[in-house]
Amino acid sequence: MKKSLGTKLSWLAWLGCLLLLGISAARPTASPTSQLIGARFPEISPDGQQIAFSYMGDIWVISVEGGTARRLTDHLAYEREPVWSPDGRWIAFASDRNGNNDVFIMPATGGEIRQLTFHSGEDIPTDFTPDGQWVIFTSNRLSSSAVYKIPINGGNARPLLERYWVWPYQAKISPDGNRLLFSLGSENRYWWRRGYRGSNSAKIWIKPLNKNMAQLVIEEASNCFWPHWGKEGQSVYFVSDREFNCKNIWKKDLTSGQLTPITHFKDKDVKWLSVARRVPLAVYERDFGLWITDLTTGKSRPISITAPTEPKDNRLRIVENASVQEYRVSPDGRKIAAVVHGDIFVLSTDGGYARNITQSPWRERDITWTKDSRQLVYVCDQGANPDLYLIKADGSSQPERLTKSEEDELSPRFSPDGQWLAYYRGKRQLRLINWATREDFLLVEKDFGGRFADDFAWSPDSRFIAYVCRRHGQLDIAAVNIKTRQSIFLTNTAYDETAPYWSPEGDFLLYSANRYGHSFPEFTGKWDLYQVFLKPQPPKFKEDKFE
Repeated sequence: MKKSLGTKLSWLAWLGCLLLLGISAARPTASPTSQLIGARFPEISPDGQQIAFSYMGDIWVISVEGGTARRLTDHLAYEREPVWSPDGRWIAFASDRNGNNDVFIMPATGGEIRQLTFHSGEDIPTDFTPDGQWVIFTSNRLSSSAVYKIPINGGNARPLLERYWVWPYQAKISPDGNRLLFSLGSENRYWWRRGYRGSNSAKIWIKPLNKNMAQLVIEEASNCFWPHWGKEGQSVYFVSDREFNCKNIWKKDLTSGQLTPITHFKDKDVKWLSVARRVPLAVYERDFGLWITDLTTGKSRPISITAPTEPKDNRLRIVENASVQEYRVSPDGRKIAAVVHGDIFVLSTDGGYARNITQSPWRERDITWTKDSRQLVYVCDQGANPDLYLIKADGSSQPERLTKSEEDELSPRFSPDGQWLAYYRGKRQLRLINWATREDFLLVEKDFGGRFADDFAWSPDSRFIAYVCRRHGQLDIAAVNIKTRQSIFLTNTAYDETAPYWSPEGDFLLYSANRYGHSFPEFTGKWDLYQVFLKPQPPKFKEDKFE
């Protein structure tokens, strides 16, 4: 008996349903929750029940069990590093709402936000005093880092640890309010590095507030970051990569001196540790998310977080005039060569169409014109090694490679007469190319700094080059005669001198120097303009005008 068309269609539909069910059963189901990527600077509440953190530039709060986070701030500025008051009523945080990080405070449940610090330096809160009346913060207002406190109702900041060449970070007040715990050392600014051992390593210290002395907690060379007081101030928790080739949580008993690892991760560092005041719990960043650890058992787990939000700025940005990284006017004054997004463009000084003459996937930079204004020499990263190239300004030819060494060639500059091309090779060579013969030779060998080298400057008569090199720990300026290859140092001070610039007649140099502060590592003081005469100046006497 023949089956009807309707019966056949029914069988086909039933078979299709079975196939769809099979496919659905075989397909893996998505996890109902996923780890939030980008949560930063976690801070656990004193009772260990909540976590404040920064996400997409705002401060959020969530239960230690995870779930949906609640946003406390909603601002275009970047807000970071929240800290809880001891009673859990307040949260202090840093925000760059006014161009630099200042300390702000708000209720832990959200509400009115008040600014506490107004200095132009970078102020970052790290703790509250045990009575909750003061916010502890670090600042670079005097040196690279110092510790201050400020009342929660506003007022003047008071220094707790303020010294040159002393850089305390992550300062915490002891439960009794009498001691200051902090990590000391410039490596705190490079906390992401693993395995560093050296004189700049971060070490943990304790300083009694009523004494002008401090005690080193751990004397080894390994880095120790984000210190926190343990129960009743009898121990210290911190993060170190001293073992396991990975940053883990460690505990130091201040009475017995016993050092104990709390976590034993072999990869994915622990970062930005926070320890609860009243319970043995710690939260931290790990593997692009937030984790929590029981400090008694060492049991650790990631925290599942949902933070419903969207970007505050449009993802699509239309740029009508792309930013120019550098530009050079041709010697004849009729053309401009400019670098935009790593390509070289040439246009008329009258404006109009800009021709892309390189059009390569490599980055081009450090452009300089030949004397006839028809060609350009530049640096290109082709082959992952910066070399010098030559190209016609109208883009009618392929670039010609001028150097082929394994070291970096940087900062090419033609002499004013167009006969010489000077450039840096590696960290220690200033070289010359005779443009007529293409002979390439070493001019000066000093500590120039490689990719961090300062610019050199040709004299107007093309006979000398003023350059900057490191000598005796500071940067000095010298001038070299390109014929005799003899150098004469023009500065010899205990400060850095940089950026030489010749006068049009070549009879003096202008340069920048920081003689009323530190260039490194404090970066204090200010840079001023100085002048050095290269020819004897006749003495001037006020009484001359009366004769």
